[in-house]
Amino acid sequence: MKRVILLGMVSIMIMVSCKQKEEVVKEEVIVTPAPPPEKIIVPAPPPPPPAPLPEKGTSVRVDREGVDIEVKK
Repeated sequence: MKRVILLGMVSIMIMVSCKQKEEVVKEEVIVTPAPPPEKIIVPAPPPPPPAPLPEKGTSVRVDREGVDIEVKK
């Protein structure tokens, strides 16, 4: 009698484990990959306007930081 009960328990355990494996497979099938994110196109900012050129006959000294020191006419 003990063997029959043990075999029954083992067969039930195997069936339960098989059902759990099937459920896991079904869950994996249900999960779908997320759609790729849409690419957001950002327009490039317009280029800055060119700096006005000094008039003829003027000399401008500029230090390393780009700040005007002297303006002679």
